[in-house]
Amino acid sequence: MRNRSISGSRSPIRQPAAGNEGPYTLLFDVWLLARVTLGVLDAAIADSGINADEFALYSLIRVEGPLTPTELARWTAIPLTTLSSQVRRLERRGHIQRVPHGSDRRSYRIDLTDAGRSAHALASERCLPVLRQVEKALSRPPGKQRSALKELEHLLREAGALPAPVSRARPTPPATSLYGG
Repeated sequence: MRNRSISGSRSPIRQPAAGNEGPYTLLFDVWLLARVTLGVLDAAIADSGINADEFALYSLIRVEGPLTPTELARWTAIPLTTLSSQVRRLERRGHIQRVPHGSDRRSYRIDLTDAGRSAHALASERCLPVLRQVEKALSRPPGKQRSALKELEHLLREAGALPAPVSRARPTPPATSLYGG
């Protein structure tokens, strides 16, 4: 099987022999997986007007509902100062808006605007074939794969003393689209 890299050149995928993980560590593999995922998603959603990192933020807001900057930082492990810069940029773009918190007058929540929801919907549509291809090729059911990834996320948060996010989303049955549709 061959793999297409970002530059367009093709190179074979080499799997290590059974029992030989090679010269890299688990953390390197996780980092590499994150970078490859961003590259594949960036290419898939290029015409949506948002990149893979923005798609992830929009997805989080779409599923969890409006979030405070602190909640977003907790979910993503992005420092608040970096997140504040992203929020300002996405506000200028017209994709997100600040809405009153409700119970805390000093705070606000970040929500998608109609333009942000439209950009997210287009990116979701473009991403769905990639998701289906990957899920079909997995050696174990997607739910089991996701459980293993969630366990790894938990362990990494624990090792880095990062707080766990609190989800307000309700569990849903298997999806026919990215968000249960």
